[in-house]
Formats: sequence, structure tokens, C-alpha cells
Amino acid sequence: MFQDMKNQGEGNFEGQDVLKNKDYWRERFSRLERSAYAQADRCTAQLEKIYQEAQQTVLDDLERWYACFAQNNQVTLAEARKLLAKGEPEEFRRNVKRYRKEGRRKDLSSEWQKKLSAASSRM
Repeated sequence: MFQDMKNQGEGNFEGQDVLKNKDYWRERFSRLERSAYAQADRCTAQLEKIYQEAQQTVLDDLERWYACFAQNNQVTLAEARKLLAKGEPEEFRRNVKRYRKEGRRKDLSSEWQKKLSAASSRM
């Protein structure tokens, strides 16, 4: 008798609970998925901003370096770019290393040794 009651009444109730339960989890998953995508979009936007800032910093540093190179070599900025595009950076590296070596031999002040060291490490 109890078995008949269970099969007639409670079976339908349990079936509705299962459907409600499935709907609940489906909706919960959808919310979590939308939230994860939104968070990923925010992270992507932040990374793009960081990348753009880093790129601009590098370009600014290059412009300053070109200007310094042009001034030190008494050439125009356009000429400096042409010179450097032709492999001058490698020659510059060799010159900086040679100057550092000479500076150590000739008792160059520690301040100038630091400056030469900083210049060579940038190259």
C-alpha cells in the first residue's frame, strides 16, 4: 500500500524536483559562465592597456636614445636612424665595451665606469 502511494503521488513530485534541480544548475552554470567571460574580458582589456603603455614607453625610450645618439654624433635625427639601421648598434656595443676596458686601465672615475656600464647594459 505504501508502495502504491509512493508510485502515484510522490513520483510526480520527485520528477518535478528533478526538473527544477536541473533548471537550477543549468541557470547557475550559465551565470558562472557569463561571469567568467566578463572577468576574462576585463583582464584582456587590462592586459591590452598594459601592453599599449609598455609599447609607448619603449617607443619613447627609443626616440630619446636616437636623439642622444644624433646629438653625440652631431648628425640629424634622420641620419641617426639611417646609421643605426645599417648595423651601427653592433659597432656602438663594441665601442662601449672598448671604452669600458680602456676606462678600467686608465683609472677612470667610478662615476664614469658606472655610466659606461649602464650604457653597455642597455645595448
